Amino acid sequence: MLQANDISETWILSNLRLKKGKDVPLRRFHPFVFSGAIQTALPTSPGFALLESFEGEPLAIIMLNPEVGLCGRVFISSVETLKQWNEGNATSRIEIIDSGVQQKLDSALKLRESLFAPYFYSSISGKPLNVTIKAESTEAVAISTGTQVISGMTSTFRWVNAEGDQFPGLILDHYNGTVVMQVSTAVCDLLRPAIVRHIEGLSSRFPGPLKILERSDGGFRRAENLGPVKAWHNEPGEQQVWFKEDGLDCIVDVENGQKTGFFIDMRCMRELLGSLCEDRDVLNLFSYTGGFGLHALRGAAKSLVQVDRSSSALEFSQQQIEKNFGKEIQNRCQHHCMDVDQYLKDLPSETRFDVVIADPPAFAKKRADVKNAVRAYRKLHRSSIQRVRSGGLFLACSCSHFISAEHFHSILVEALAAEGRQAQIISQHRQAPCHPLAANHPEGHYLKSLLLRVY
Repeated sequence: MLQANDISETWILSNLRLKKGKDVPLRRFHPFVFSGAIQTALPTSPGFALLESFEGEPLAIIMLNPEVGLCGRVFISSVETLKQWNEGNATSRIEIIDSGVQQKLDSALKLRESLFAPYFYSSISGKPLNVTIKAESTEAVAISTGTQVISGMTSTFRWVNAEGDQFPGLILDHYNGTVVMQVSTAVCDLLRPAIVRHIEGLSSRFPGPLKILERSDGGFRRAENLGPVKAWHNEPGEQQVWFKEDGLDCIVDVENGQKTGFFIDMRCMRELLGSLCEDRDVLNLFSYTGGFGLHALRGAAKSLVQVDRSSSALEFSQQQIEKNFGKEIQNRCQHHCMDVDQYLKDLPSETRFDVVIADPPAFAKKRADVKNAVRAYRKLHRSSIQRVRSGGLFLACSCSHFISAEHFHSILVEALAAEGRQAQIISQHRQAPCHPLAANHPEGHYLKSLLLRVY
């Protein structure tokens, strides 16, 4: 049921019409509409509008922000729903918007329920939580009645991945009962109360109650002329949350950590790399809270060196190591709070590792940064490759949206050639499955990682 002032009639805008020939991307279900493609004069405030072709055919209900060049994002394209919108009044259109929010959250949750069945098991099957089932890693998992965190499973995942889940402007990351929300567009900003309400309405599908923290505090909001928002939306939760990733105990600072606190998108590569670390010396550059390091230690790494500029992130890393493996294993681990470039420069020239991981923050946050980013990646790759023993592994990662996978690959090849080294590609990864990408939205690709055997 709608709450007072939850969705306003003032958000229902007049129909808009495209210029002739500008309907092709929408017919291919691309989610973006630019202001230059629209023939009709734009309204002065954000809201929802039915977008028509030049000939008057309804194409999509879009979330419209007239103040920016990328002014429209497709919210609904169902032919039947477009017909209902066209024939309805303000009240029925509000119901369409509200139903759209609920259906998108529900559809996204169904995918995660299938991906993380051990965590959601009681919700999916209705069976008591005292049975043994298979985890994602094919490891048998014993589930005890009433336990929220299940040994051997994963309790963190991305619930909604913006355009990848047909909900432009919304990111929801779940950490063992805490949902961290990021809102990046003006219309999604209007929908905040409805989004929170529907999250709470779906909470019964989770093993326990949900706490909702909004972390809409990144630079991405400036592009939509929005200010930062950071707030708990129901009762406040814990700042530091423990969760499971493939059976490992991990900790996240949901209030102050990078992005929503943890890089969930790299989960599959962490698991793969960890399986290749037995009896190997591992160097983890830009380690943050040490996710790769945890998996390396579980994979029986001989030694682990982690380097990051954040002292708090390294403290979390040490807490996680002790919780998972005990204090004794700390003798095999080193943590250096310093600049990665400086660390590599200071290393004795003869120092080599069997596994080197380089997962830096985005070097190109906008298109104008690409030239400098290419130089930075080339320098980092060369310095890292120098430290890999012959036959060792090098994992090169990039989350820079403006550098394509092909370009990133070519930078890596140049670095190998400059160091006189050759390599085999063992694996290459994109985002984890809980970060789905719309097939018709190539702009959604941002993460790339190449695992090389260097000789």
